[in-house]
Amino acid sequence: PMSEEMPARRRLPRFVRWTGWLVGALLLLWALAWLAVPPIVKSQAEQRLTSLLGREVRIGKIAFSPWSLQLTLEQLSVASAAGAGAPPLLSVARLMANADMRSLLRLAPVIEALEIDQPVVRIARIADGRDTLIYLLVELRDDARATLRGFTESMRASKLIESAHYVA
Repeated sequence: PMSEEMPARRRLPRFVRWTGWLVGALLLLWALAWLAVPPIVKSQAEQRLTSLLGREVRIGKIAFSPWSLQLTLEQLSVASAAGAGAPPLLSVARLMANADMRSLLRLAPVIEALEIDQPVVRIARIADGRDTLIYLLVELRDDARATLRGFTESMRASKLIESAHYVA
């Protein structure tokens, strides 16, 4: 019979097979994160920030590197109250946040590095004498103020900033 002539297939040890499956699953998870995170973050960030600030927020492009936990936003802009055609209140060419691996253990972001390239803030006086940036902060809802206050306190506690002042 033919089966006697063919050499018997040797099976890989169980440890090698499990390691191969684990590596394959990890690579698949990384690929899915690389593909899925940018559109999800872009959609959610634009919606939530627009709702929070009461101004249209646009993000041009988002890139995510799951192996280094680096998130990059390009062409971030916050519209001015003047409406379409007016220059944005805030624009940033590139914002890069590099999270530490401890973020995975704590299930909360631990930022190792934050880079902001070409930030532009346009401040103008409005009819009642306030400027546009202060007006934006005053307009924030109470929950948004609490979020900003908490963020400022956490930045201070983590020694990322020495002093921060929140304008209520």
